[in-house]
Amino acid sequence: MTICGICNERIREGERTEWEQKGLWIWQKREVHYKCVHSESELVGELSVEEEKAIKFKEKITGSVITDIRLPFERVLAITFQFFIAGLILSIPIWIIFMIALS
Repeated sequence: MTICGICNERIREGERTEWEQKGLWIWQKREVHYKCVHSESELVGELSVEEEKAIKFKEKITGSVITDIRLPFERVLAITFQFFIAGLILSIPIWIIFMIALS
């Protein structure tokens, strides 16, 4: 359950939200309703040119979903074999040092 940082109401699942930065630090961001951010900015008055550009840019952004990854079996097999060989190269010297230390 998330609470809106402006109106202190619960943000429901699937509701349109934005992240607002309270201060200079990244951990001071808070999740707010989309309508709260835009109604608050309209009450303040004129937006600067940079803020208008940022809002237009945010509205144009669309997400993408990867639904299919096509990897040839040969490539997956080669990477698996390389990982196995790299593991042996790392583990054999460690095993030898361990055996010398114990004897």
